[in-house]
Amino acid sequence: MRILVIGACGRMGRGHVKYLKELGCEVYGLDMAPNIDLISKEIGFIPVNDIKEIPKLGIEGITVVVPPSEEPKICKRLLEMDMNILCEKPVALSSEDISSIIEVEERAKGRVMVGFTMKYDASFMKAREIVNSGKIGNIVGINAKKCWRAGTDWRLKKGGGVIFIKDIHYFDLIPWLFAHSFEEVLAIGGNDYHGGESEDNYFLLSRLSEGIPFSLISAWWPYAKGESYFEVLGTRDRLIIDRNSRVYLSGEEVKISREDPLKVELREFMDMIRGIKKPFPNLTNALDAIRIAECVKRSLETGKVVKCR
Repeated sequence: MRILVIGACGRMGRGHVKYLKELGCEVYGLDMAPNIDLISKEIGFIPVNDIKEIPKLGIEGITVVVPPSEEPKICKRLLEMDMNILCEKPVALSSEDISSIIEVEERAKGRVMVGFTMKYDASFMKAREIVNSGKIGNIVGINAKKCWRAGTDWRLKKGGGVIFIKDIHYFDLIPWLFAHSFEEVLAIGGNDYHGGESEDNYFLLSRLSEGIPFSLISAWWPYAKGESYFEVLGTRDRLIIDRNSRVYLSGEEVKISREDPLKVELREFMDMIRGIKKPFPNLTNALDAIRIAECVKRSLETGKVVKCR
């Protein structure tokens, strides 16, 4: 299968190239990096100079791995070419922009799958299975922490920020894990670590449906060591996913079979191209998540509780 990676020279793009090759694909790459020829030889993809070249190359699917400000125009153009697309989250920086992509998709033969990789993380898949089994009882509350370095400068500039770039994962993941929607949010934070144009830290307290609280501590901080955890408190038991993605129930590790979630996601994308599966997550999921992110951003800017429904 021939797959084009747009943004192949970036950190995430390199991951796409690596796993697509492992999955047996012939990988092409398009990037604005001036040293694309050197990088293409280093990591092993065939360089492409312009989107216009796609029809003559026999490309069957395209992954879009670029900053979100660039994603809408690229996705629309590719859909107009009836291409199947895997676009990294968040797809756009506003619900209006995602809605406009959906309008183009409705007229196209191609479809868009969205890169919410946490849905393909074995730890969260196991957590969902455990929660649905009733082993932990009724949910009392959910706590999460996800703090690390920004990695790239654009994440701190306008169009970046932890809410839309990093934590959009949670706004997609929580309703899928627990079948509970976000009702209202309160976010407190700012750009204290880097002083950039976008927020680099905040504390979030959310009320989910049925009054369940979800709290999140989030940052792109300057410290050398990152931290993350995910905790679900139930009336019968407590489930934890630690920084190493290990799952614990009743204090005992739950053994699971692991594979990099990006590789799993790319395999699913290949099945989507073949017509075996529908795009999951899709643009509707992205729209739902971005609407929550907009509420969190509005709360952070106003200092007030914002209702999401």
